[in-house]
Amino acid sequence: MGTGVARSTDEDGADSRVEAGTGPFMIATEVRRVRIEMTGTIHRNIQYSNVLDFATAPPRLLPSLSGSARRIWFRGHAVAPGRRLMVRRLSARDVLDVTNFYAARALLAAASLGVFEALSGRRATAAAVARRIGGDSGSTERLLRVLVAMGYVEVQGTKYRLAPGAREFLTEEGSHSLIDLLRHRTARFRAWAQMEESVRSGKPVVLAGEGPDDPLALRAARARRDVARRWAPVLASWIDFGSAKTLLLLGDGPAVFAHQFAATRPKLQVTVMDDPAAVAVGKDYLRGRPEAKRIRLLSGDPAKETLPAGRFDVAFLSDALHAYGPEGVRRFLRRLRKSLRPGGLLLVRDRFLENRGPGPVENALYDLQLMLTTVEGRCHLLTETADAVRAAGFRKVTVRDPGLGDETRILAGTA
Repeated sequence: MGTGVARSTDEDGADSRVEAGTGPFMIATEVRRVRIEMTGTIHRNIQYSNVLDFATAPPRLLPSLSGSARRIWFRGHAVAPGRRLMVRRLSARDVLDVTNFYAARALLAAASLGVFEALSGRRATAAAVARRIGGDSGSTERLLRVLVAMGYVEVQGTKYRLAPGAREFLTEEGSHSLIDLLRHRTARFRAWAQMEESVRSGKPVVLAGEGPDDPLALRAARARRDVARRWAPVLASWIDFGSAKTLLLLGDGPAVFAHQFAATRPKLQVTVMDDPAAVAVGKDYLRGRPEAKRIRLLSGDPAKETLPAGRFDVAFLSDALHAYGPEGVRRFLRRLRKSLRPGGLLLVRDRFLENRGPGPVENALYDLQLMLTTVEGRCHLLTETADAVRAAGFRKVTVRDPGLGDETRILAGTA
Protein backbone atom coordinates (compact mmCIF):
# COMPACT_ATOMS: atom_id res chain seq x y z
CA MET A 1 0.00 0.00 0.00
CA GLY A 2 1.14 3.56 -0.56
CA THR A 3 2.15 5.65 2.38
CA GLY A 4 1.36 9.25 3.19
CA VAL A 5 2.06 11.84 5.81
CA ALA A 6 -0.08 14.91 6.44
CA ARG A 7 1.76 17.82 7.98
CA SER A 8 -0.36 20.60 9.45
CA THR A 9 0.79 24.08 10.25
CA ASP A 10 -1.18 26.26 12.66
CA GLU A 11 -1.31 30.02 12.31
CA ASP A 12 1.32 30.37 15.03
CA GLY A 13 3.69 28.16 13.04
CA ALA A 14 3.44 25.07 15.23
CA ASP A 15 3.73 21.79 13.33
CA SER A 16 1.89 18.54 13.93
CA ARG A 17 1.92 15.30 11.94
CA VAL A 18 -1.04 13.09 11.01
CA GLU A 19 -0.15 9.64 9.68
CA ALA A 20 -2.15 8.38 6.72
CA GLY A 21 -4.33 5.33 7.22
CA THR A 22 -4.28 2.31 4.96
CA GLY A 23 -7.96 2.54 3.98
CA PRO A 24 -9.43 4.49 1.07
CA PHE A 25 -9.57 7.64 3.20
CA MET A 26 -7.70 9.23 6.04
CA ILE A 27 -9.41 11.63 8.40
CA ALA A 28 -7.82 14.93 9.31
CA THR A 29 -9.36 16.74 12.26
CA GLU A 30 -8.67 20.22 13.58
CA VAL A 31 -6.25 20.96 10.77
CA ARG A 32 -6.11 24.33 9.05
CA ARG A 33 -3.54 23.65 6.37
CA VAL A 34 -2.60 20.16 5.26
CA ARG A 35 0.07 18.90 2.94
CA ILE A 36 0.01 15.26 1.87
CA GLU A 37 2.93 13.71 0.04
CA MET A 38 2.57 10.22 -1.34
CA THR A 39 4.76 7.97 -3.39
CA GLY A 40 4.27 4.46 -4.62
CA THR A 41 4.12 2.22 -7.64
CA ILE A 42 1.32 1.80 -10.16
CA HIS A 43 0.74 -0.51 -13.09
CA ARG A 44 3.89 -1.68 -14.88
CA ASN A 45 6.15 -0.28 -12.17
CA ILE A 46 5.52 3.34 -13.08
CA GLN A 47 6.41 5.50 -10.12
CA TYR A 48 4.14 8.27 -8.95
CA SER A 49 4.40 11.10 -6.48
CA ASN A 50 1.34 13.13 -5.58
CA VAL A 51 1.28 16.24 -3.46
CA LEU A 52 -1.84 17.93 -2.17
CA ASP A 53 -1.53 21.24 -0.40
CA PHE A 54 -4.70 22.99 0.69
CA ALA A 55 -6.47 24.91 3.41
CA THR A 56 -9.36 23.09 5.00
CA ALA A 57 -11.84 23.43 7.81
CA PRO A 58 -12.16 20.51 10.29
CA PRO A 59 -13.20 17.79 10.00
CA ARG A 60 -12.24 16.84 6.48
CA LEU A 61 -11.92 13.56 4.64
CA LEU A 62 -8.69 13.49 2.68
CA PRO A 63 -8.06 10.91 -0.05
CA SER A 64 -5.09 8.61 0.35
CA LEU A 65 -3.39 6.46 -2.27
CA SER A 66 -2.82 2.75 -2.44
CA GLY A 67 -0.04 1.11 -4.36
CA SER A 68 -2.43 -0.03 -7.08
CA ALA A 69 -4.24 3.28 -7.46
CA ARG A 70 -4.31 4.95 -10.85
CA ARG A 71 -5.67 8.23 -9.54
CA ILE A 72 -7.33 9.84 -6.56
CA TRP A 73 -10.37 12.05 -6.26
CA PHE A 74 -10.57 15.43 -4.63
CA ARG A 75 -13.59 17.73 -4.96
CA GLY A 76 -14.75 15.73 -7.95
CA HIS A 77 -11.48 16.04 -9.88
CA ALA A 78 -9.25 13.13 -10.85
CA VAL A 79 -5.61 13.52 -9.87
CA ALA A 80 -3.46 11.53 -12.28
CA PRO A 81 -0.24 9.83 -11.11
CA GLY A 82 2.75 12.13 -11.33
CA ARG A 83 0.62 15.25 -11.28
CA ARG A 84 1.14 18.00 -8.72
CA LEU A 85 -2.12 19.45 -7.54
CA MET A 86 -2.53 22.58 -5.43
CA VAL A 87 -6.01 22.74 -3.92
CA ARG A 88 -7.06 25.65 -1.74
CA ARG A 89 -10.10 27.10 -0.06
CA LEU A 90 -12.94 27.97 -2.44
CA SER A 91 -12.68 31.56 -3.66
CA ALA A 92 -14.85 33.91 -5.68
CA ARG A 93 -12.59 33.29 -8.68
CA ASP A 94 -13.47 29.56 -8.58
CA VAL A 95 -17.14 30.47 -8.96
CA LEU A 96 -16.66 33.17 -11.58
CA ASP A 97 -14.29 31.16 -13.78
CA VAL A 98 -16.59 28.16 -14.10
CA THR A 99 -19.60 30.37 -14.96
CA ASN A 100 -17.76 32.38 -17.61
CA PHE A 101 -19.26 30.89 -20.76
CA TYR A 102 -18.35 33.83 -23.00
CA ALA A 103 -15.18 32.30 -24.45
CA ALA A 104 -16.86 28.95 -25.12
CA ARG A 105 -19.80 30.62 -26.82
CA ALA A 106 -17.52 32.75 -29.03
CA LEU A 107 -15.60 29.66 -30.19
CA LEU A 108 -18.77 27.67 -30.82
CA ALA A 109 -20.32 30.55 -32.79
CA ALA A 110 -17.20 30.86 -34.95
CA ALA A 111 -17.29 27.12 -35.67
CA SER A 112 -21.01 27.15 -36.44
CA LEU A 113 -20.78 30.21 -38.72
CA GLY A 114 -17.84 28.83 -40.69
CA VAL A 115 -15.30 31.48 -39.68
CA PHE A 116 -12.40 29.02 -39.61
CA GLU A 117 -13.36 27.58 -43.00
CA ALA A 118 -13.42 31.10 -44.39
CA LEU A 119 -9.80 31.59 -43.28
CA SER A 120 -8.51 28.14 -44.24
CA GLY A 121 -5.50 28.51 -46.53
CA ARG A 122 -5.89 32.26 -46.93
CA ARG A 123 -5.56 35.68 -45.32
CA ALA A 124 -8.69 37.78 -45.39
CA THR A 125 -10.07 41.05 -44.09
CA ALA A 126 -13.00 41.07 -41.72
CA ALA A 127 -15.22 42.27 -44.57
CA ALA A 128 -14.15 39.32 -46.74
CA VAL A 129 -14.81 36.83 -43.93
CA ALA A 130 -18.22 38.42 -43.34
CA ARG A 131 -19.13 37.95 -47.02
CA ARG A 132 -18.12 34.29 -46.92
CA ILE A 133 -20.18 33.51 -43.81
CA GLY A 134 -23.08 35.80 -44.65
CA GLY A 135 -22.48 38.04 -41.65
CA ASP A 136 -22.32 41.72 -40.78
CA SER A 137 -18.85 43.19 -41.35
CA GLY A 138 -18.62 45.08 -38.08
CA SER A 139 -19.91 42.22 -35.94
CA THR A 140 -17.66 39.73 -37.74
CA GLU A 141 -14.63 41.91 -36.99
CA ARG A 142 -15.53 42.04 -33.30
CA LEU A 143 -15.76 38.23 -33.21
CA LEU A 144 -12.43 37.94 -35.03
CA ARG A 145 -10.76 40.20 -32.45
CA VAL A 146 -11.89 37.83 -29.71
CA LEU A 147 -10.57 34.83 -31.63
CA VAL A 148 -7.22 36.61 -31.97
CA ALA A 149 -7.13 37.26 -28.22
CA MET A 150 -7.96 33.59 -27.57
CA GLY A 151 -5.14 32.41 -29.84
CA TYR A 152 -7.16 30.73 -32.61
CA VAL A 153 -6.61 33.47 -35.20
CA GLU A 154 -3.77 35.89 -35.97
CA VAL A 155 -3.95 39.37 -37.48
CA GLN A 156 -1.42 41.36 -39.47
CA GLY A 157 -2.51 44.80 -40.49
CA THR A 158 -6.12 44.41 -41.61
CA LYS A 159 -5.91 40.74 -42.61
CA TYR A 160 -6.65 37.72 -40.49
CA ARG A 161 -5.38 34.16 -40.77
CA LEU A 162 -5.61 30.92 -38.79
CA ALA A 163 -3.10 30.49 -35.98
CA PRO A 164 -0.59 27.61 -36.33
CA GLY A 165 -2.36 24.31 -35.66
CA ALA A 166 -5.87 25.75 -35.95
CA ARG A 167 -6.47 24.31 -39.41
CA GLU A 168 -5.81 20.79 -38.11
CA PHE A 169 -8.56 20.97 -35.48
CA LEU A 170 -10.95 23.71 -36.59
CA THR A 171 -11.60 23.04 -40.28
CA GLU A 172 -13.34 20.17 -42.02
CA GLU A 173 -10.23 19.15 -43.95
CA GLY A 174 -8.07 19.02 -40.81
CA SER A 175 -6.46 15.67 -40.05
CA HIS A 176 -7.85 15.78 -36.48
CA SER A 177 -10.89 17.93 -37.18
CA LEU A 178 -13.17 18.70 -34.25
CA ILE A 179 -15.41 21.06 -36.19
CA ASP A 180 -18.45 18.77 -36.26
CA LEU A 181 -18.07 18.12 -32.54
CA LEU A 182 -18.06 21.88 -31.91
CA ARG A 183 -21.12 22.34 -34.11
CA HIS A 184 -22.85 19.57 -32.18
CA ARG A 185 -22.00 21.33 -28.92
CA THR A 186 -23.48 24.53 -30.35
CA ALA A 187 -26.80 22.71 -30.70
CA ARG A 188 -26.46 21.22 -27.21
CA PHE A 189 -25.79 24.67 -25.77
CA ARG A 190 -29.46 25.47 -26.32
CA ALA A 191 -30.43 22.49 -24.17
CA TRP A 192 -28.09 23.58 -21.36
CA ALA A 193 -29.74 27.01 -21.42
CA GLN A 194 -32.95 25.27 -20.30
CA MET A 195 -31.40 23.37 -17.38
CA GLU A 196 -33.78 24.87 -14.82
CA GLU A 197 -36.81 23.66 -16.75
CA SER A 198 -35.47 20.11 -16.90
CA VAL A 199 -34.60 20.03 -13.19
CA ARG A 200 -38.10 21.24 -12.25
CA SER A 201 -39.99 18.93 -14.62
CA GLY A 202 -37.76 15.86 -14.54
CA LYS A 203 -38.06 15.68 -18.33
CA PRO A 204 -35.63 16.30 -21.19
CA VAL A 205 -35.83 19.63 -23.02
CA VAL A 206 -34.35 18.48 -26.35
CA LEU A 207 -34.52 14.98 -27.82
CA ALA A 208 -31.98 13.66 -30.29
CA GLY A 209 -33.31 13.39 -33.82
CA GLU A 210 -33.84 10.15 -35.68
CA GLY A 211 -33.37 9.03 -39.26
CA PRO A 212 -30.47 9.25 -41.72
CA ASP A 213 -31.55 12.71 -42.91
CA ASP A 214 -32.29 14.33 -39.55
CA PRO A 215 -29.89 17.31 -39.13
CA LEU A 216 -29.57 16.93 -35.35
CA ALA A 217 -28.93 13.18 -35.56
CA LEU A 218 -26.37 13.63 -38.35
CA ARG A 219 -24.56 16.31 -36.37
CA ALA A 220 -24.44 14.04 -33.31
CA ALA A 221 -23.08 11.15 -35.42
CA ARG A 222 -20.36 13.34 -36.93
CA ALA A 223 -19.44 14.54 -33.45
CA ARG A 224 -19.02 10.91 -32.35
CA ARG A 225 -16.82 10.34 -35.38
CA ASP A 226 -14.60 13.29 -34.38
CA VAL A 227 -14.21 11.93 -30.85
CA ALA A 228 -13.55 8.36 -32.01
CA ARG A 229 -10.77 9.46 -34.35
CA ARG A 230 -8.78 10.57 -31.31
CA TRP A 231 -8.90 7.27 -29.43
CA ALA A 232 -9.58 4.46 -31.90
CA PRO A 233 -5.95 3.98 -33.08
CA VAL A 234 -4.72 3.69 -29.50
CA LEU A 235 -7.47 1.32 -28.38
CA ALA A 236 -7.03 -0.87 -31.45
CA SER A 237 -3.42 -1.49 -30.47
CA TRP A 238 -4.16 -1.79 -26.73
CA ILE A 239 -7.07 -4.28 -26.78
CA ASP A 240 -6.23 -7.96 -27.23
CA PHE A 241 -8.92 -9.92 -29.09
CA GLY A 242 -6.83 -13.07 -29.08
CA SER A 243 -7.68 -15.30 -32.05
CA ALA A 244 -11.11 -13.74 -32.59
CA LYS A 245 -12.40 -13.82 -36.16
CA THR A 246 -15.78 -12.12 -35.70
CA LEU A 247 -16.60 -8.87 -33.89
CA LEU A 248 -19.98 -7.33 -33.08
CA LEU A 249 -19.57 -3.60 -32.55
CA LEU A 250 -22.47 -1.66 -31.02
CA GLY A 251 -22.46 2.13 -30.71
CA ASP A 252 -19.89 2.74 -33.44
CA GLY A 253 -22.04 3.68 -36.40
CA PRO A 254 -19.45 6.23 -37.59
CA ALA A 255 -17.30 3.08 -38.15
CA VAL A 256 -14.07 4.60 -36.85
CA PHE A 257 -13.42 1.84 -34.30
CA ALA A 258 -14.56 -0.78 -36.81
CA HIS A 259 -12.06 0.50 -39.35
CA GLN A 260 -9.17 0.56 -36.87
CA PHE A 261 -9.94 -2.94 -35.57
CA ALA A 262 -10.17 -4.31 -39.11
CA ALA A 263 -7.02 -2.49 -40.26
CA THR A 264 -4.93 -4.00 -37.45
CA ARG A 265 -6.47 -7.50 -37.73
CA PRO A 266 -6.49 -8.60 -41.40
CA LYS A 267 -8.74 -11.65 -40.83
CA LEU A 268 -11.33 -10.00 -38.58
CA GLN A 269 -14.92 -9.69 -39.83
CA VAL A 270 -16.79 -6.79 -38.20
CA THR A 271 -20.54 -6.22 -37.88
CA VAL A 272 -21.70 -2.79 -36.70
CA MET A 273 -25.21 -1.87 -35.53
CA ASP A 274 -26.28 1.67 -34.73
CA ASP A 275 -28.96 4.28 -35.48
CA PRO A 276 -29.65 5.24 -39.13
CA ALA A 277 -27.83 8.59 -39.00
CA ALA A 278 -24.70 7.04 -37.49
CA VAL A 279 -24.70 4.29 -40.11
CA ALA A 280 -25.00 6.92 -42.86
CA VAL A 281 -21.95 8.75 -41.49
CA GLY A 282 -20.14 5.42 -41.16
CA LYS A 283 -20.73 4.52 -44.81
CA ASP A 284 -19.28 7.86 -45.85
CA TYR A 285 -16.27 7.35 -43.57
CA LEU A 286 -15.52 3.88 -44.99
CA ARG A 287 -15.86 4.90 -48.62
CA GLY A 288 -12.68 4.01 -50.52
CA ARG A 289 -11.03 2.20 -47.60
CA PRO A 290 -9.90 -1.38 -48.37
CA GLU A 291 -11.09 -2.65 -44.96
CA ALA A 292 -14.68 -1.71 -45.83
CA LYS A 293 -15.27 -5.09 -47.50
CA ARG A 294 -14.86 -6.78 -44.09
CA ILE A 295 -17.19 -4.36 -42.28
CA ARG A 296 -20.97 -4.74 -42.37
CA LEU A 297 -23.10 -1.78 -41.19
CA LEU A 298 -26.62 -2.49 -39.91
CA SER A 299 -29.18 0.18 -39.08
CA GLY A 300 -31.26 -0.36 -35.93
CA ASP A 301 -31.49 -0.15 -32.16
CA PRO A 302 -29.32 -2.99 -30.76
CA ALA A 303 -31.44 -3.06 -27.59
CA LYS A 304 -34.56 -3.86 -29.63
CA GLU A 305 -33.43 -5.48 -32.87
CA THR A 306 -32.83 -9.21 -33.09
CA LEU A 307 -29.11 -9.98 -32.91
CA PRO A 308 -27.52 -13.12 -34.38
CA ALA A 309 -27.39 -15.77 -31.63
CA GLY A 310 -24.19 -17.61 -30.74
CA ARG A 311 -22.18 -16.17 -33.58
CA PHE A 312 -19.58 -13.61 -32.49
CA ASP A 313 -16.22 -14.09 -30.79
CA VAL A 314 -16.17 -10.55 -29.36
CA ALA A 315 -18.78 -7.88 -28.62
CA PHE A 316 -17.47 -4.33 -28.22
CA LEU A 317 -19.85 -1.68 -26.87
CA SER A 318 -18.62 1.86 -27.47
CA ASP A 319 -20.58 4.49 -25.50
CA ALA A 320 -23.69 2.35 -25.96
CA LEU A 321 -24.98 1.69 -22.43
CA HIS A 322 -25.49 5.28 -21.30
CA ALA A 323 -28.42 5.59 -23.74
CA TYR A 324 -30.49 3.32 -21.46
CA GLY A 325 -31.73 3.29 -17.90
CA PRO A 326 -30.68 0.58 -15.40
CA GLU A 327 -33.39 -1.91 -16.41
CA GLY A 328 -32.74 -1.26 -20.09
CA VAL A 329 -29.05 -2.03 -19.54
CA ARG A 330 -29.87 -5.34 -17.84
CA ARG A 331 -32.21 -6.40 -20.68
CA PHE A 332 -29.66 -5.34 -23.28
CA LEU A 333 -26.83 -7.34 -21.71
CA ARG A 334 -28.96 -10.48 -21.36
CA ARG A 335 -29.83 -10.36 -25.05
CA LEU A 336 -26.26 -9.57 -26.03
CA ARG A 337 -24.85 -12.63 -24.26
CA LYS A 338 -26.88 -14.85 -26.59
CA SER A 339 -25.04 -13.33 -29.56
CA LEU A 340 -21.64 -14.47 -28.30
CA ARG A 341 -20.13 -17.89 -28.71
CA PRO A 342 -19.39 -19.78 -25.46
CA GLY A 343 -16.23 -18.23 -24.04
CA GLY A 344 -16.74 -15.08 -26.14
CA LEU A 345 -15.38 -11.76 -24.90
CA LEU A 346 -17.49 -8.76 -23.89
CA LEU A 347 -15.88 -5.30 -23.79
CA VAL A 348 -17.87 -2.27 -22.63
CA ARG A 349 -16.25 1.12 -23.14
CA ASP A 350 -18.24 3.94 -21.57
CA ARG A 351 -18.25 6.86 -19.17
CA PHE A 352 -19.06 5.76 -15.64
CA LEU A 353 -19.61 7.47 -12.32
CA GLU A 354 -17.34 6.30 -9.54
CA ASN A 355 -18.69 4.42 -6.56
CA ARG A 356 -17.32 6.94 -4.03
CA GLY A 357 -18.14 10.58 -4.52
CA PRO A 358 -19.64 12.39 -7.51
CA GLY A 359 -16.58 12.35 -9.77
CA PRO A 360 -15.19 12.49 -12.26
CA VAL A 361 -16.59 15.95 -13.02
CA GLU A 362 -16.58 15.38 -16.79
CA ASN A 363 -18.79 12.32 -16.45
CA ALA A 364 -21.12 13.95 -13.94
CA LEU A 365 -21.59 16.82 -16.40
CA TYR A 366 -22.19 14.38 -19.24
CA ASP A 367 -24.83 12.74 -17.06
CA LEU A 368 -26.59 16.12 -16.95
CA GLN A 369 -26.44 16.34 -20.75
CA LEU A 370 -28.14 12.95 -20.98
CA MET A 371 -30.79 14.22 -18.56
CA LEU A 372 -31.40 17.19 -20.86
CA THR A 373 -31.48 15.32 -24.15
CA THR A 374 -32.70 11.74 -23.58
CA VAL A 375 -35.69 10.05 -21.98
CA GLU A 376 -33.79 7.56 -19.81
CA GLY A 377 -30.09 7.95 -20.62
CA ARG A 378 -27.56 8.38 -17.80
CA CYS A 379 -23.99 7.71 -16.75
CA HIS A 380 -24.16 4.52 -14.70
CA LEU A 381 -22.20 3.64 -11.60
CA LEU A 382 -19.20 1.45 -12.33
CA THR A 383 -20.19 -1.21 -9.76
CA GLU A 384 -23.82 -1.08 -10.88
CA THR A 385 -22.79 -1.86 -14.45
CA ALA A 386 -20.36 -4.59 -13.39
CA ASP A 387 -23.16 -6.22 -11.38
CA ALA A 388 -25.46 -6.06 -14.42
CA VAL A 389 -22.78 -7.74 -16.55
CA ARG A 390 -22.47 -10.57 -14.01
CA ALA A 391 -26.25 -10.89 -13.72
CA ALA A 392 -26.45 -11.33 -17.50
CA GLY A 393 -24.30 -14.46 -17.15
CA PHE A 394 -20.81 -13.13 -17.88
CA ARG A 395 -17.85 -14.42 -15.86
CA LYS A 396 -14.42 -13.04 -14.95
CA VAL A 397 -15.68 -9.44 -14.94
CA THR A 398 -12.88 -6.90 -14.65
CA VAL A 399 -12.46 -3.15 -15.06
CA ARG A 400 -9.65 -1.76 -17.17
CA ASP A 401 -8.29 1.74 -17.58
CA PRO A 402 -6.99 2.16 -21.13
CA GLY A 403 -4.84 5.07 -19.95
CA LEU A 404 -6.06 7.46 -22.63
CA GLY A 405 -6.21 10.46 -20.34
CA ASP A 406 -10.00 10.70 -20.75
CA GLU A 407 -12.65 9.54 -18.29
CA THR A 408 -13.74 6.28 -19.94
CA ARG A 409 -13.25 2.80 -18.53
CA ILE A 410 -13.53 -0.64 -20.10
CA LEU A 411 -15.49 -3.46 -18.45
CA ALA A 412 -14.54 -6.93 -19.64
CA GLY A 413 -16.37 -10.23 -19.16
CA THR A 414 -16.46 -13.75 -20.59
CA ALA A 415 -19.64 -15.40 -21.87
